[in-house]
Amino acid sequence: MYTRVCLLCIIVTLSLGYVASKPGVEKKDKIFSLNFDVINPRDRNCELMGNTSNCGVELSGTVDSAQLANIDHGMKYITIIYIGKDTFRVQLDTGSNVLWVCSDMGKDCEKHNQYIIDKKNLDKYKQFKLVYGSGGVAGFEVIDDVHVTKYISIKKQTFGAAAILKFDIDDIDGVMGLNMDTSDGHTSVFYNMIHQKLLKEPIFAMNLKGGKSSKDGGMITFGGRHPKLFVDKTGVSAPMIDKLGRTFTHMTSLSLGKEVFCSDKIQTCSVNVDSGGSQIFAPAEFVSIIDKILEREKDNEIDCKKISAAPTIEIMFGKQRMTLESEYYTAIYGNGKCYTLVFENPTKAFDWQFGTPFFYKFYIEFNFTPKMEHIVFWEKK
Repeated sequence: MYTRVCLLCIIVTLSLGYVASKPGVEKKDKIFSLNFDVINPRDRNCELMGNTSNCGVELSGTVDSAQLANIDHGMKYITIIYIGKDTFRVQLDTGSNVLWVCSDMGKDCEKHNQYIIDKKNLDKYKQFKLVYGSGGVAGFEVIDDVHVTKYISIKKQTFGAAAILKFDIDDIDGVMGLNMDTSDGHTSVFYNMIHQKLLKEPIFAMNLKGGKSSKDGGMITFGGRHPKLFVDKTGVSAPMIDKLGRTFTHMTSLSLGKEVFCSDKIQTCSVNVDSGGSQIFAPAEFVSIIDKILEREKDNEIDCKKISAAPTIEIMFGKQRMTLESEYYTAIYGNGKCYTLVFENPTKAFDWQFGTPFFYKFYIEFNFTPKMEHIVFWEKK
């Protein structure tokens, strides 16, 4: 995430301000506002699921959405959550499972919204520590209710109250991991949404908007998918292969023009689908070809004139085909300079990372239906 690298894999960053719309609580911001939708949960189920016949019928769980902000040209996507009565600006990360926010226990969090820890009972808190490629975060494990959307509130969620930050997080207050991995003893907010029976379906789906920084950076929907945001019958389904609940899948093949980089014969096909990474991680051979085509320089700048002629990435999941054109794996910034979003993979945990460039083209659904866990890439409307 920071410096173009995913939070769990390597790095992190951002900047924003907000106004939140929870009844009775309001915080002013210098830049823009983020608001929870205020639609009745029963009506929201009807609207999002496209099923008007169930309107007025009480459902077992809800489907609800939260607005996202696009920070630093899509380097990060954040939303507002409530913990207790306080608001926090958190970056969404499908590549991790831990929620943590700044606390009032250290100088590193002085410029951030802070979770107030009961200092009279510090001995009752367990310590937590996360290590990233760029540094780490440490503090205490605490328990409180976490309000994620207008109608979705998790009871007694365990999360990290950070006291020490060993990297610069700019103006965010924390990170909200969304995958289902529990092997490290942590349970994500999404895991608890399911186990507290808060959702209509064990699904969350993300619509990320690229381009300049904006308060309208897209939407995350919990409990279902938003049919107004994708083209029906276009979904490419990819089974999750990681038994720990991480957002890993496996390609049948990946090619760039005539060059094949993943196939039955070339076993480098595992993929981490990560909203916390602003880039595509790939094997060195693939990056080398992209760099040559785009005439990449040392600062990652490329020749803008080369983008339109650059080849399309073609991916197969079983017999299902999808493509990513060069306009998605490159970026043009406000200064008129162009950059590549393809980098050599720094980790051995997976072969490829599909970061936010894939989220720009596809509406991506993470479906954790037991024994049918899969990721769906829908064409956007």
